[in-house]
This record gives sequence, structure tokens and C-alpha cells, in this order.
Amino acid sequence: MARIVPHGWKTLEAAGPAQRRIETLRRLDEGLPDDYTVYHGVHWTRLENGHSLYGEIDFAVVSPSGRVLLIEQKTGFLSETPAGLVKALPAGPVQIAARLARSADALQGRFAAAWKGEALAVETLLFCPDYVVRQPAAAGIEPSRIVDASRRAQFARAIQEALPLDEAVSPVAVKVHRFLRDLLELTPEIGAIAEQVDGLYTRLSGGLTHWARALEFSPFRLRVTGTAGSGKTQLALAVIRDAAAAGRRALYVCYNRPLADHMSRLVPDGAEVATYHQLCERTARRHGISPDFASPGVFARLENAFAAVGPGQAEQFDELIVDEGQDFDPAWRDPLLRWVRAEGRAWWLEDPQQNLYDRPAVELPGWVRLRADTNYRSPRDILQWLRERACLDPAVTEGCPLSDSPVQVVRYDRADELEDATKRAITLAVGLGFKRSMIGVVTYRGRENSRLAAVTQLGPHRLRAATGRYDLLGNPEYSDGEVLIDSVYRFKGRAAPCVVFTEIDFGELDERVLRKLFVGATRASMKLIMVMSARAARLLSSDTSVADGR
Repeated sequence: MARIVPHGWKTLEAAGPAQRRIETLRRLDEGLPDDYTVYHGVHWTRLENGHSLYGEIDFAVVSPSGRVLLIEQKTGFLSETPAGLVKALPAGPVQIAARLARSADALQGRFAAAWKGEALAVETLLFCPDYVVRQPAAAGIEPSRIVDASRRAQFARAIQEALPLDEAVSPVAVKVHRFLRDLLELTPEIGAIAEQVDGLYTRLSGGLTHWARALEFSPFRLRVTGTAGSGKTQLALAVIRDAAAAGRRALYVCYNRPLADHMSRLVPDGAEVATYHQLCERTARRHGISPDFASPGVFARLENAFAAVGPGQAEQFDELIVDEGQDFDPAWRDPLLRWVRAEGRAWWLEDPQQNLYDRPAVELPGWVRLRADTNYRSPRDILQWLRERACLDPAVTEGCPLSDSPVQVVRYDRADELEDATKRAITLAVGLGFKRSMIGVVTYRGRENSRLAAVTQLGPHRLRAATGRYDLLGNPEYSDGEVLIDSVYRFKGRAAPCVVFTEIDFGELDERVLRKLFVGATRASMKLIMVMSARAARLLSSDTSVADGR
């Protein structure tokens, strides 16, 4: 099989010209030996803004000798004119032979400019898989360099005839590969890619949102057990927006306050968002009870009051969405479900592998269950790292096309080295092209026990942390910093392009540790850097399989 650059194309879902080029990549991949390298422009970073490698050239095949064959693909109907083959395009007719020659000349010129006059050996080939050329001699292109619909099966053979394997290796062969990699811009601006990754995740994980909302049964009680990155939050938002559009009252309830704050900024007006204890508090205040949060046991008393009063019919909702269901106490189930009308719809979204509080699963007898085991957010390298260390449910599959971003580990030997190690990890992320606003520092320990909780700056990096205060509109206030920091407990339900997962230290690799590693690692949508103690690194055997960030 040929070496395809960039890889990751097998997981792409595209339509139109991009899909036809992906089909051709499959032909090249399967038909050429591994001595050949194929460079292409059909990559996930380019699906929205063009699909060509250079000009009208779609593929560049490089032989072991370093010679290059430029392949231009033309699908659909072609015209055979006295001037040669012509392709009708919206901008006007294109003479294919002239275009091929110009592209080859331009590529040779750029190579010479990049390598101080060195010559690049370039051949050209036309691939028209939908059209049979009736007069090859008048096409303006050497007939042996035309692969039309009648010769599709000989596509790979025609390439090997143009680039024989037994040619002597050119002195510029290494430079050819460096040149073509630069031409493809395989290291584009990280910020632009991050936006496309977010859009890609939204598109890929949309299946859960679509199919779950297409289900019909009565009473509507649906339990969605979905892994991290499967699209549960997108589903929740879609359900809330559907309810708002239909004039139905929706209530979204989760466990942790940062997620509730995040969701409250996304839902349409009229939808109610609360943590379970916020809902308890609001209900208590409506019944004249003012909780004293400074007194011991206040949350237990709120829960009891909430269970005792119950909603009136006018207070009930048409749509109830429970998120982070794995974090809910089983005793909360019945008081909460009273808030949805009998004819209303209830959704319970959960991921048992994100159960950080060791609570037993909530029983929901009679509910329809839907499983979503594909993670579309986390790059494959992260999931593979987790899989090798038994931190990943075997049922979870990779749905994200991103790869070639290995997990990096920064180690520290003593507790007093933690701050310096975390600073080095942030600096490493910045050096990779991530803006500070795209980096999330996630602590393995909760805020109460974290050595970083009181830290406001690490070297040149100012940290942005929740102060625990809220403005007059109920929005959380943060300290003045550029790099967000929060605990793994509070960061659940959120993500960042680059995650620095820090303060990882444990003496035993038990089930709870594995779940915390899974939650923290899957917050990253592009890059994961882990800051861990030497003993934790030894327990995870990271010395043999993880790149060191020192």
C-alpha cells in the first residue's frame, strides 16, 4: 500500500469533488506498492476551502527515485476540440493540456526557488474516470498519460510505468519530500484549525442528536448512556431548542455548577438551567425557606425540603433533561422526576466512566436505553494512550479523524516541583502554537486539596480561575488571567483545544484513578499534555510509550 500524506483521509465524510478525490486516494492506496508516496490536498483541514494540492493538481506521486508525477483529476463530461481536451467550468472552458503544462512549470519554478536552482523532475497524468477519450492522439496529452473511464482498472499500472521502481535515486529526493510537505502546509495556524476541529466535532457527533430526537414512544423516558465526546451536550441543547420552538417549557438539570453556568449562556430564553442543588434552593425560597449556606448539613436539608414540597401543576415542565446522570444520588430521582408532566418527555444523559463520586447507578425501570459508544472529540492518540492503560471502556470506539498528536508527559519528582513542571507544560503548549486562551489547565485534585488553587501565575502565564462570586446577572466571575485553570471535577462537560492535565499523583492504580484519568484526558480536542509525579508515571508505564515533555 502506498504511503499517503497527509493521512487521516480514510475517516473523512465528504460530498461532491472531495468525495471523488477520496475515492481516488483509495485506488492509489490499494493499487500502489509502499515504495511510492502520494501527496494530496483532500484533508480534514481543507474540506471547507478547496481540495487541490497546487493549482488544479490534485495528487503528486513521488517514486523512490524522487521523481514526481502530477495527477489532475477531471470528473464528468469533457469536450474534445481541435485545441485538445476541454473541461467546461463556471468560470469558462479550461484547456487541460495547457493547464497541466503550466502547473508542472510553476511547480518546477517554485522548487528551484526554494532549493537554489535545483531541478525537479516532473511528469504529468490526466485521470478522467467518467469519460472515455475517443481521440487520444488529438487530446494534446501523451496518450499513455491519459487514464480515462476505459482504463480505470489500469490507473496504478500507468503510474508505475511513468515512475519505474528501478530508477536510480536522485540527489534531490529528500528535498522533494520536504518541499511537498511545505507546499501542503501540514503545520497550519493552530487557531484556524481549532475552529475547524470544533465544527468537525459538531458535524461528526450530530448522529446522536439526530437519531435520539427521531425516536417516538410513550411515555417518553429515554436514558442515553454515552461516552465522553459522543455528543450528549449537543443533544441536550437540541432538545431544549426544539422545546422552545414548540412553545414547551424545558428544564435542564446537571450536577456541577460550571457546566450549568456554561449551558445557561447557550440555551434560548425561557428554558431553565440549574444544578440539582440550585433547583432545591429555588424551590425552597419559593416556599419561604431561606437556606443558610454557612451552617453544617445545609445541602442535606435542602434535599429533604425539595423532596417534601413537590411542584404544583403549573410549575411542571414539558421537557426535563438530566445531564451528568452518573453523578446523581439515587435518592434524587423521584423528587426530580415529579417536575416533568405525565405527558411530558424526560431525558437522562450519563456516562458511567465519568462517575467521579463513586455513586451507585440510578435505577430507571421501564426507560428506553440508547447507547453512544463513539468518541468524536478526542484525537485517536489520546484514546489509544487511555486504551493501553486500561483507562478506556473496551466498547468505546474512535470517531475523530485527528491523529499525529502524541500524548506528552512532563514529570516531577517532588511536590515542590509541581508549579515549575506545570509552567513548562503551558510553555510547551504555547510553543506548539496554541494561544493561551485555547489552553485549559485541569488539576487532578479538587480545588480544596490542590497545591495550585492559590496560584495566580506560573512564570509568564497568568491563570484565570473562578472566584466563586457571581455578577448581578448571575454570571461567574474569574480572576484576571489568560490561561483557564479548574479541577477535573468542575471541568466535566467542557473541553479545550489543548489540555494541560496536571497534579496527577497516586500510589495505586485503582478504578477511581482510571476514571479520573479518563475524564481529564478526554477534555482535550487537539492536544493533551500530562503533568504527573514520577511514581504515577511508573505505575502508568509511561517511560516506554509516551513522549517526554522535558
